[in-house]
Amino acid sequence: MSNDNITYIEAKNKLFSVNFRELFRYRDLIWLFVKRDLVNSYKQTVLGPIWILINPLLSTTVFTVIFGVIAGISTDGVPPFLFYMSGNVLWSFFSSNLNKGSSTFLSNARIFGKVYFPRLVMPIANVIFNFINFALQTVVYIILVVVYALMGTGVHPNLMILLTPLLVLQTALLGMGIGLIVSSITTKYRDLNILVNFGISLLMYITPVVYPISEAPLGLGTVLLLNPVAPIVETYRYAFLGSGAFHWVYWLVSLGVTALILLFVMDKDCVIKTEHLTKRYTLGVIGSGTLRRDLQSWYAKKRGREDPNRRIGAREYEKGEIFTALENFDIEIKRGERVGIIGANGAGKSTFLKLLSRITSPTEGKIAYRGRIASMLEVGTGFSGELTGRENIYLNGAILGMTKAEVDAKIDEIISFSECETFIDTPVKRYSSGMFVKLAFAVAAHLDAEILIMDEVLAVGDMKFQKKCIAKMRELAIDENRTVLYVSHNMSTIQELCSRCVVLEHGRKVFDGEVDGAIKLYLGGENDELYSFEYVDDKYKEKVRRKLLNLTRAKFFGRTSSWFYDDEQVPLELDWTYLEDVERLGLRVEISDIRHYPITAFVIENAGGGKKGESQTLQLRLDISALAQGTYCVRYVFFTCANRDAKPESVEIAAGLTIRKRLRTEGDTRWQKSWGSVVSKGVEIVGNENN
Repeated sequence: MSNDNITYIEAKNKLFSVNFRELFRYRDLIWLFVKRDLVNSYKQTVLGPIWILINPLLSTTVFTVIFGVIAGISTDGVPPFLFYMSGNVLWSFFSSNLNKGSSTFLSNARIFGKVYFPRLVMPIANVIFNFINFALQTVVYIILVVVYALMGTGVHPNLMILLTPLLVLQTALLGMGIGLIVSSITTKYRDLNILVNFGISLLMYITPVVYPISEAPLGLGTVLLLNPVAPIVETYRYAFLGSGAFHWVYWLVSLGVTALILLFVMDKDCVIKTEHLTKRYTLGVIGSGTLRRDLQSWYAKKRGREDPNRRIGAREYEKGEIFTALENFDIEIKRGERVGIIGANGAGKSTFLKLLSRITSPTEGKIAYRGRIASMLEVGTGFSGELTGRENIYLNGAILGMTKAEVDAKIDEIISFSECETFIDTPVKRYSSGMFVKLAFAVAAHLDAEILIMDEVLAVGDMKFQKKCIAKMRELAIDENRTVLYVSHNMSTIQELCSRCVVLEHGRKVFDGEVDGAIKLYLGGENDELYSFEYVDDKYKEKVRRKLLNLTRAKFFGRTSSWFYDDEQVPLELDWTYLEDVERLGLRVEISDIRHYPITAFVIENAGGGKKGESQTLQLRLDISALAQGTYCVRYVFFTCANRDAKPESVEIAAGLTIRKRLRTEGDTRWQKSWGSVVSKGVEIVGNENN
């Protein structure tokens, strides 16, 4: 892989990685999140967005009555209402950013766990949403400042107003940064969420919002200015009202604190080391979810007693006990390949896709990829019930990495594919579950990305729509030369869609090659390389009601391989011993594909008969010329019939030798396995004219 346009992923310890170019690419998503928040905030309200203006006026009125009239706190000669509003507007902006930022991880856990986008998108959207509210409130505030200044009430705006944009930006970053730190703590200790609002209220009272810094009790004004929010509020009030003073030293300290907080939660672009990809998880519950319970558990352990918070029957894990979900995983995928990833539950399939999608980071190793990734780990991630289908197309498309221009260009095609044209301007909360997933998949299926990642997402909607989804994915992969990584337990879709398959087992790669071979290994086929097999026990046999014979051996006589060309017959020899007297024995050689779906069968109604204890050998030649190239499973079913009208009774059933067919020469058109397993040749052209 060359070094042009390659993205690297590595283990990291910071909360966020900042890639400004990537953030700019997701600008449409930021605005759509802002729109979603505006809709959700003022839905089904009488006054709607007018509440943005009413709220600060109401709260300022309350402050004026309580702190101005009742408490009689001085406002430095400035009209009390204007004094309190100057602090209230800026403080509301700061506290909203802090409050929303503190719930970033918990409130968005589901979407963060299913799809990748820069995690800073969410807090930035919160800041913009809060800034819109702040800007509208500031307009009202400026009007009041002008009115009071013209009335000669001691209001004196000055050139420090030019610092306002910087003050507002600092307020936003400080609130967001503190909020993200709090969010990382409350993710582990949920009970601390209760203290967030209390902490914000406490911080307000040590900030000069409802009193001037000169009126700080016990001469604590200098100490209060060490609060990084205090110099911002004081400077803002001084710029518009001329009240107080500009404490430039403390403001510079506040700027430094803001910068340190941002450096704590953020890091610059990653540099990757060339190591094998590994992902480990710590076993057991990471914390009890509350600080009180964690302290109880710690104290009990120190005293050598049982953990009072451990669930009944739950295993007690040793400290540091880990589970390796993916270990030393190496793979190289070329452009245009369609790679299936299969394995049992817990094999590491979804872990690899989440690593590649940047939902989680590796414990060790690296991933390097070129191009743009579209991750479909769960269709419909991020849909908002209050938005219409059309609006959710833009929102979900932006989450998945599409720009507004890209969605505009494809929206008609997306709506048509979803089959939801009639309801596209209806809120999706009124959609049926089938309509919901159809619309969600339609968006995901029209992504302009070089790499498509899918985890069991094709099983959506009804059977007709599922076939439509598979056809669309095959079109993207084959006709548009996209690279596809597909995880599924449905071997039929793996075989239809993929050109290569990887099998994972306990976090390790155990197979990487042809799809048929991978599926055979996954389904537990052990006989695919054999041309002769002896049945020493009943391990490969099925139970029958009456067992009249014992199959002892199956082989391809005269052969040393299980491979056959299209012009060859399969020479099959079976040996068995009679356990009871049998007069008329029948045999059915069943042929199925590697998913064990039946293809055809060879039936012999009179395969012999014999006395108890006698042995018999039967040699057959099977014509497989109608079968497409590929791997086929065989099953031997011995049966008896009392007469022609009676239902056959199976007396011995055994798994047989695998037949693998290949072409000696290819015709003009290479037969695709996705067309079917039987090559039909019985067609005759009886007319063909050009008019």
